[in-house]
Amino acid sequence: MKRFVLLISILLTSLAAFGQTTPKQLSGDYYSVKNKSERWSILSLLDNQTFKYNYGLSGCQAVITGRWTIKKNLLLLKNDTEFNSENQNASDSVKIPRPFYPDLSKTNWTVKTNWIKPNGTIDCGCFKENGKHKKLKNAL
Repeated sequence: MKRFVLLISILLTSLAAFGQTTPKQLSGDYYSVKNKSERWSILSLLDNQTFKYNYGLSGCQAVITGRWTIKKNLLLLKNDTEFNSENQNASDSVKIPRPFYPDLSKTNWTVKTNWIKPNGTIDCGCFKENGKHKKLKNAL
């Protein structure tokens, strides 16, 4: 019985190690399952560990860029400085309306084999995103 338990634990450990994702495997385009004709949320993870997050609802649209890392099946995003919330609230002598950009560093994403999902809600200003994003398979 002890050998059986040992064999099962070794098998489960090796399967867990085999299923780990690498940055190269994670790279690609992830589309929200909630995307419709006028609403979209697309996260593109590039090989050089930068990202582009495209979102929109009708006329409310933006593209955010930044860097990404992965730690223990969690995807961590960090906006480039021009998209940081502290830059959005800077006080000027003349008030200029600034666009609202979500701070993607406030929400980690769970990584699975062919999808990722934010572990919280991303407030994009015109809508809130919290659904799965499925990886687009190569069309070739």
